[in-house]
Amino acid sequence: MRRPSFLFRLIKNREGAAALEFALVMVPFLALTMAIIETTVLAFTDAVLQAAVANTARMVRTGQTAVLGSSGASAFSTAVCNQLYGLADCSKLVFDLRSFSSFSAISIPVPDASGGTSGASYSTGSSSSASGAADVVTARVIYPYSFLTPGLSYFLGSSAGQTVNLVYTVVFQNEPY
Repeated sequence: MRRPSFLFRLIKNREGAAALEFALVMVPFLALTMAIIETTVLAFTDAVLQAAVANTARMVRTGQTAVLGSSGASAFSTAVCNQLYGLADCSKLVFDLRSFSSFSAISIPVPDASGGTSGASYSTGSSSSASGAADVVTARVIYPYSFLTPGLSYFLGSSAGQTVNLVYTVVFQNEPY
């Protein structure tokens, strides 16, 4: 009678099969779980930031605060940051605030929040004074969201690094207050 070979005995042995299967399945399972959690956090941050910008823009539209000039831009950024409840880092937000005389006069550059533009930067567009009644105002807020899960930003459309820009632009005409 012939003795079974080592390979045959290894294949036939079932001790530890559950641990091996668990180890093989655990890595993709954890990666998928982290991607789901991080995508949910991204969507929640997106919704909260969008609501903060819309609510602050409404304050400007109704004349509760001015947009342009040093005090107006500071008031706008403070109002947006107060509605984020620590969910986004306010030092990474980029604000682009502009006032125009009509909708046809609107001219805003392509958004860019990479490199040296971190922190709040205020642009007054075609006017350096505070916006007034019936002025057309564009308020844009850019937030570079950083991912913790490696490679997830590639699947969400960002090929450069581990960040994706959340951009919100609100264009409105002030009420005649």
